[in-house]
Amino acid sequence: MDIVVANFNNETVSVLLRKDRGALNITNTFAAATGSLLRSFFVVDVNNDTLLDIIVCNYGTDNINVLIGLGKGTFGSKITYPVGLETHPGSITVDDLNKDGQMDIIVANYETKNLVTFLGSGNENFENLGTYSARFDFAPSIIAVGNFNNDGRLEILICGYYIIKFAVSFSSLTMLSC
Repeated sequence: MDIVVANFNNETVSVLLRKDRGALNITNTFAAATGSLLRSFFVVDVNNDTLLDIIVCNYGTDNINVLIGLGKGTFGSKITYPVGLETHPGSITVDDLNKDGQMDIIVANYETKNLVTFLGSGNENFENLGTYSARFDFAPSIIAVGNFNNDGRLEILICGYYIIKFAVSFSSLTMLSC
């Protein structure tokens, strides 16, 4: 198993590939923008080529980067998507939100206490679907998506410090406390 590391202090993402006998070698390091303050990342195939891609959440530069996997631990140039001024994205998750077979991105913004969604097209491009304000009474620090109540639809799990809430519907973002 290989490892991806977001390096907060030197603003890079490193890919460590496992070699024979379990040793890890750094094969690639990607520089994010100066002042990016990397917070989280997600590894997933976003363009349906069976190669893993990396999506990085940049707290300091208010954007996300998509690094398209080329195979053997190498990646293409980063594609940058803004999430809003002074939003400070802190967490990211990926799933097929609209059931079109393409991976979509959800970003939780720490400063503005909202979510931004990007719909995937399957060809390395994402369209900013919009910002959802759920009137959080806390700054979201971690998000996840899944079918938590077995109704066949995805829900968003939103966590702040000592707080967990569910967004039940993507259209209205009804909040439930846990």
